[in-house]
Amino acid sequence: MKLYYVFLLIGIVALSSCKSDTDSIEDLRTDDEVDQVDVVDVDNNFDEDGDFDDPIKLKILQELNICGQAEGDSLTVPCSSTYFSILPLRNDKPMEDAFILKVRSMTMLKSDPAPFPERRVLVFERENGKLVRTNGFVGELVRFEGEKDNVRSPMVVFYDVEEDILFHCLFEWQDGRFIFKSVEGLDFGPGPKPIKASMKDSVSAEIYTNLVAKSKIF
Repeated sequence: MKLYYVFLLIGIVALSSCKSDTDSIEDLRTDDEVDQVDVVDVDNNFDEDGDFDDPIKLKILQELNICGQAEGDSLTVPCSSTYFSILPLRNDKPMEDAFILKVRSMTMLKSDPAPFPERRVLVFERENGKLVRTNGFVGELVRFEGEKDNVRSPMVVFYDVEEDILFHCLFEWQDGRFIFKSVEGLDFGPGPKPIKASMKDSVSAEIYTNLVAKSKIF
């Protein structure tokens, strides 16, 4: 089923039993009781001053060797908080051994052929003394919801330019990496709308396949 038809089906379900926009939104809401979880919002502003609040963050970037002017390359950005933000990944490890790296849009890493137009979220953990990337997302990390195995569960928002829609997706830590759990909301412009419980699994599976095919999740 094409993504378009998934959204069309959602619209039919909503409109067939509703008389107002408010009712339409309620029809998409989950039928089940939602467990209360700890929610921590993420600040997505980058520090224009360029200085990190912790010198460990600069050392992390230098170890990754993804920034700093390369010889003959004037586009690669310097290792500064203007372009990068680093968050701890685990409660049981120091940040230099497990962290989430947020990269500003239009930032060119040493491995990039050109400045990348969208924001990226990269997850690293140290294995056998070396930093290994466990996950990559082309999207915006907006908050954490709950925790599993000493790792907070991130909510990442992806933008599909062809569909002109934002997908609010929840991930969960499992076997050393984040795995896709579900789509928690669809945002056509006025704000995210939750998905009806009876349709959540099928819609989530379709959207996940679409995001992977478009290299939004890697």
